[in-house]
Amino acid sequence: MQDFEYIEEIKETIPETIASCISEGPDNAPLFKRIFISFGAIITGFTRGCRPFIGVNGCFLKGPYKGVLLTSMGLDANNDYFPLAYGVVEKKNRDSWGFFFKALRVFLQETNLSKYTFISDRHKVCIFFFSHLFTVSAMLLLN
Repeated sequence: MQDFEYIEEIKETIPETIASCISEGPDNAPLFKRIFISFGAIITGFTRGCRPFIGVNGCFLKGPYKGVLLTSMGLDANNDYFPLAYGVVEKKNRDSWGFFFKALRVFLQETNLSKYTFISDRHKVCIFFFSHLFTVSAMLLLN
């Protein structure tokens, strides 16, 4: 099953899911590049019962398949973590963060973002996308 068939299957079987995948190379042998997934039930749960808080972070993947896992989290009514979305990209750079944040913006398309607090690990690219894609004020805190 190719990348795009997998994404279409997820969208068909889980309503309101936001998912996208990018591969590169020839059609007969595409190579995986990036994926973003946020399941429909998560979107509903977040908009109906979570606090106005979104955290994003990325970590490097070890093992035979290198890359970066990007995640976004919310807080539920008990102040427990609530997973919003995840993505796997080739490396931490402006393009891969842009892919993730643009898909996350689709997740939040009908939400009043002025009431939300966004937090990240001080990565300058995150600050750029917070202020440009989400039109929220962002502050870079340094030690």
